[in-house]
Amino acid sequence: MCYKNDFLKKGYTLEDLESILDAIPNEIWLKDENGNYKYVNKAFAEQMNRKKEDILGKNDLDFGDKDIGTKSNNNDKEVILRKTPTFQESKISINGVEKWFETYKSQLYRTGKKSKWIMAMARDITLYKSIDEHIKREIEQDSKNILANLDFSTEVYDIKKFKNTDIEYKERINTIIVNLHNTLKCDEVSIFLYDKNLQSLDLYLKTGNCLSLEYDFKFKLDTITKNTFINEDICHNFTYVMSNLGYHTNNGEVITCSLKCKEKLIGIINIYYDYNNKTNTNYIKDDFIKNCCYKLGLLFKNRFLFNKSKDEFEKRIASEYELEMFLNTATDLCAIIDEAGKFIKITDKWTSTLGWTENELLKMNILDLVHPDDLDNFTSIHEKSIKKELGVLNKYRCKNNEYKILEWSWNYIKDSKCTILTAKDKTNQFKLEKEKKLLEDAIALESLKTEFFANISHEFRTPINIILTTIQLISKNLDNCPCLDEKEKLFKYIKSIKQNSYRILRLVNNLIDITRIDGGYYELKLINCNIVYLIENIVSSVVDYIGTKGRSIIFDTSEEEIITACDPEKIETIMLNLLSNAVKYTEKDGEILVNIDYDKENSNLIVSVKDDGVKIDEEHAKSIFERFTQTDNLLNRKCEGSGIGLSLVKSLVELHDGTIWLNTEFKDGAEFIFTLPIKKVKDKENVDIQSKVLDSKIDRCNIEFSDIYSV
Repeated sequence: MCYKNDFLKKGYTLEDLESILDAIPNEIWLKDENGNYKYVNKAFAEQMNRKKEDILGKNDLDFGDKDIGTKSNNNDKEVILRKTPTFQESKISINGVEKWFETYKSQLYRTGKKSKWIMAMARDITLYKSIDEHIKREIEQDSKNILANLDFSTEVYDIKKFKNTDIEYKERINTIIVNLHNTLKCDEVSIFLYDKNLQSLDLYLKTGNCLSLEYDFKFKLDTITKNTFINEDICHNFTYVMSNLGYHTNNGEVITCSLKCKEKLIGIINIYYDYNNKTNTNYIKDDFIKNCCYKLGLLFKNRFLFNKSKDEFEKRIASEYELEMFLNTATDLCAIIDEAGKFIKITDKWTSTLGWTENELLKMNILDLVHPDDLDNFTSIHEKSIKKELGVLNKYRCKNNEYKILEWSWNYIKDSKCTILTAKDKTNQFKLEKEKKLLEDAIALESLKTEFFANISHEFRTPINIILTTIQLISKNLDNCPCLDEKEKLFKYIKSIKQNSYRILRLVNNLIDITRIDGGYYELKLINCNIVYLIENIVSSVVDYIGTKGRSIIFDTSEEEIITACDPEKIETIMLNLLSNAVKYTEKDGEILVNIDYDKENSNLIVSVKDDGVKIDEEHAKSIFERFTQTDNLLNRKCEGSGIGLSLVKSLVELHDGTIWLNTEFKDGAEFIFTLPIKKVKDKENVDIQSKVLDSKIDRCNIEFSDIYSV
């Protein structure tokens, strides 16, 4: 028989057929019964990266991987043995590169030949598989993200709700099922979804009308059947099982495929072939069906999760709406601001309290509303919220440019980098408290005035009475004494007159100074001088006086010279007042210590006056510098005094930009400490204080110590 003539009669040649096969992009080849290649097309040779003549006559075992070669030969033998074509997916390593192929294989019957050749055609689906793998990873990652935020531990899906919602999604799945039905050339495809609550399989979709199934069709699952669906991907000849479940197929057979994800049953696909259908043996489609079921399982699983997350989202929206209604009903102002202080969300209470509309506030920064005096306090908002500091008070500008006082609480949310604020309007409360304080201060002032005038009256009356009584005694003695033998007594009386005169003068001087300070008319006469020598000179001037009272005084300094600007006369007043106070409350044989130190870091002079007398408790320490305050009761106090000396001292220290306080931690008596900043007056020379003569007209020591009698 001449095949060439046959080709010529048909109008084409063998070369024409080979050209056609070479033009096909898919790999095509022929093998004999021994697995040797008899023909390969151009695409196959290119895929193998070899020439055709290098492939023909050789076996798969001649091209590298022995396992792949053996598997390919065995598959060829199975096709010949079963006399049934196969269509499958397989992964092959070619020249070290893994690739995926869809391969169709069939036995080739040659006219007049007994040999059993294999013909095959393959399509490279490596790209499609990589896309599938990518989709798989994306879906699993999405599912993982959803699962991380939602609770699906029960694995219960609302199948009834799923079946009755999302028509568009159902139509897309139906398109897939129709395509599957057409590809498999079967008589019917039906999808059943697993309802864990009812332990049943519910019909979701179907194609074909062979079994006339209604969409409310369902059947109960027993444990064995359920485990079979979970453990097996495809169940052939499963007709008897389905029949027992109520799925009657007397005229055909059912291939049941599991829909599952991570060993969790989602449902099944039933592929039904009527016995009269001759197409069901055309292909062995297990791999293809498994792949389709796997993707459908992922789609359903992802949809379940989507519906669940949607429900949770709707619940969240409802909760947020309820929360918003609650916050808007609350009497407090509530807001959310970002790290920069910009408003993100506010409640209606802002508008009713400050007058700004919601749109106006959302365009603002909260710092735009804070009073300038409170900005420093407010800039640490995030620190306060992180530390959970509460009760912060600030003044906020209203739309009418008035200010209201709000008390804030904070809560910083680290993940979203925002701060939740709640505030109470304390304006009226502070107004009432201020009015109450003014009323209390007014009452206290009136009481203080009454006490002061009673005290001052006593202070004036006592020295005057003594002066009058002393004068009477002098007069009487002079009348009854014809000689001067009583001179010593007369001098004693005169001394008493002089001391009480000094008391009156001291009181008057202090009152004048206090009045001038309060009126703002008091000016310091600052000069640059050695303040160490100035204070030492003042202490030295009272040594003799203090010695006569049975006390000793010690002066100590860490520096011999510190030049600073001060008013020497006022420094003298400060020191004499403090020393007088120390003498009053120090017992006989007591010790007074004056110490000067230099704080170089802060450029401050530190002066301390200590005594080992009466300790002043913390309660009195808080008010000791207040005007007209005395630590002893008016009628039983140890020494005389008006109660304005320490107040005057405090005012004079502060006029020098210094500070003064009572050291309550000193346990062995009383310690007064004051500091003065080291500074100089420009355009003035340093004054030699040694050559400066203090006021000689009046004995300053006697004046300042004039209210000390019996100590």
